[in-house]
Amino acid sequence: MWGNPKYRGSSIGRQLLQAAIDCAAQHTATIIRLEVTALNRPVIGFYQSQGFQLMDSIEPINHTNHDAQSQLMQLKLR
Repeated sequence: MWGNPKYRGSSIGRQLLQAAIDCAAQHTATIIRLEVTALNRPVIGFYQSQGFQLMDSIEPINHTNHDAQSQLMQLKLR
């Protein structure tokens, strides 16, 4: 999920994430996992504020031309 800087702080991202969490729960998902760019601390903080936890795995982002890495996060629904 990417948020246009023009709308950051307006709770749109939080609402979209909550809708995705609700949909996953309705379809009996037990865990939601996602990837964020490992150095993007504001995004990691956003997901942590919504209950997501960092996982141990940090991996290279293979489709880029630089040394970016992805951080895995998860939210347990049950």
